[in-house]
Amino acid sequence: MMSKIGQFRKKYMLAITTGIGVFVLGLLVMWALLARSYGIVRFKEEFSKMIAALNQAGYDIAYDNIHFTPVSPFKIMEIQNLRIYSPGDGAYKEWLIPSLSVNANLLDYRKLTFDLAEQQSFTVGGRQYQAHCENSDVVLNFDDEGLYSLLFFVKQFTIQDFAEIKSIRIAMQRNETDGNFVMENFWDVRNVRLLTENTWNMSEEISELYVNFDLKNRFVGGGSYLAAFDAWQKNGGQIDVNKLIVDWKPLVMVARGAVEFDKGRMPRLRLISTSKELVPTLDNLEKAQIIDSKSSFVAKIILAKKSQPVVEGEDYYTIITPLEITPSQVMIEGIPLLPQLKTQAGAT
Repeated sequence: MMSKIGQFRKKYMLAITTGIGVFVLGLLVMWALLARSYGIVRFKEEFSKMIAALNQAGYDIAYDNIHFTPVSPFKIMEIQNLRIYSPGDGAYKEWLIPSLSVNANLLDYRKLTFDLAEQQSFTVGGRQYQAHCENSDVVLNFDDEGLYSLLFFVKQFTIQDFAEIKSIRIAMQRNETDGNFVMENFWDVRNVRLLTENTWNMSEEISELYVNFDLKNRFVGGGSYLAAFDAWQKNGGQIDVNKLIVDWKPLVMVARGAVEFDKGRMPRLRLISTSKELVPTLDNLEKAQIIDSKSSFVAKIILAKKSQPVVEGEDYYTIITPLEITPSQVMIEGIPLLPQLKTQAGAT
């Protein structure tokens, strides 16, 4: 009897093993197809919202070809010659990406990865700038409540005749504790070497631009990003800036504060900053005719009274001062520094 069972095993073991393998492989294929189908649905939803938001902000999207497929093991979507542009009443702006593809993870259907073309271009002020990205990594993770985390990393990004950037890191992650919703954000740009002829009398390299901020309260509802933003603002949403670092010699600044929005959705960044070499920086920007000389003169008088030596006997000073930034103005100690605002005020 035992010998007959052994013979049966030997005779049919290969067939049984093959059958199990085919069954498991079939399950994996089905799972992969479902993963890619889910990824396509989520991407289409977010893509439609993004287009609507860009339209309301005066921008639009165009492309030569877009293709979706749940079958390919490499990508679920590919776009050729994606252009994000704005006519801008004569000031045409455009970002051209020759190819962009999206893939859903084989086993984790809530994870999307993006692949951007190395060669890109920007058009600003009637001039086109060629750009090259040596390496990029973009990963989005979703759950039942929407976007859970995002990782964006770019290495050696060069924009012709403008800047060479060693690295750009952007990370976002949702955190909920005791019912409090927070989207944590970290943006870190390192070693930006300016290739322009005029660096405003500042260093040719910006060593670091870093910001850590929390977006509090949930974005829900609405058929577009702007509708969701309005609901978020109405329900008490806020943005806290935990740390802002600017290291652009001679200026070294560390700040914290918050972003506020008016009824027209215009942001106002309010900060308390601690700076080294702020007064010499104002001198440099004044010589470059970036800031108004009279306003700079008044601001420097106030800042000089507040400056303290970092180390006794040295010439490096630290200054603690309020700083406000809007899309059209920069204010120190409540003094507007940019000349554009004064011209607009005089016209009205």
